[in-house]
Amino acid sequence: MFSALIAVGAFIRIPVPVVEFITLQTLFVNLAGLILGKKYGAVSVAVYIAAGLAGAPVFAAGGGPGYIVRPTFGYILGFLAGAFIAGLIREKSKKLSIALKNLSTAGSNIIICLTATNINQFS
Repeated sequence: MFSALIAVGAFIRIPVPVVEFITLQTLFVNLAGLILGKKYGAVSVAVYIAAGLAGAPVFAAGGGPGYIVRPTFGYILGFLAGAFIAGLIREKSKKLSIALKNLSTAGSNIIICLTATNINQFS
């Protein structure tokens, strides 16, 4: 279910002045980790990535194995780590408070951006 939500999030675009647009994929990646936990959250993202690399047009600009060389593929790889981190923080806490949800989401987004930045250095 979350794999499908992440795919739908790729096509929900919000215009932003600094960059062309942002998508709602990170929202669904974070929710996958928070709701499903680290293991199943990461698995749902892995299914999304596998579907996109197999040729299904689930990424924001299409799909297929050629997507690996696109500059935005670093974000997609970061989604895997982001869902895992969000789920890990959730699983380590006994009570899921608003502050902890915010910390989990922030940690996930930082990991996604760091992964994308490091991967894009090599493109």
